[in-house]
Amino acid sequence: MIIRTLLDACWYVLETQGEAQSCYWLATIMLEMKLWRASESRFRKTLDSDIVNHGELSKFVKVGDDEYALRCWTARRIGSSETLLAYHGYLAANLTFPFRARYDKRIGRFEWGKMPLDVTGLLRPDECEIAEEYGIIATGQDAEESVDFPLDEVEVKESSPSCRLVRDYARWFHNGRGTDTTRPH
Repeated sequence: MIIRTLLDACWYVLETQGEAQSCYWLATIMLEMKLWRASESRFRKTLDSDIVNHGELSKFVKVGDDEYALRCWTARRIGSSETLLAYHGYLAANLTFPFRARYDKRIGRFEWGKMPLDVTGLLRPDECEIAEEYGIIATGQDAEESVDFPLDEVEVKESSPSCRLVRDYARWFHNGRGTDTTRPH
């Protein structure tokens, strides 16, 4: 990619970093990369101007008081959230509860261990926020307490009827959710 403008430089850095950034951070990192030299206020003015002048056609979107992201990310996230909700409905209807599984649990200050767990259900979307970061939240009981956890973090026994559904969901959640617009069958 040839970088000819400040907007080209912003696109390149945001695409490389993969997350929303502040104008201060953009100015600092671009100076360190010897990519572009501009003040924080110049970045803000340039990005805000592009968003106002091009509207929905702008490559950028303001996501906070002073953070900017690529518009294509927000489109992916909206699609992912809708698909995540559809997947929740599919799993809630097709998983057989309760089922046995194992999950990582903190057992000491710096130590984690695999703990057996009975997965008893999925939290409803109105009980928790189904977010891209954690995905679908399940609930269950280990030997000590009731726990809520991301469904993709459990290991289900091969013999369980729920094994394939949970593994397929975990694979989708980790590998394809950013671009997958299909709904589960």
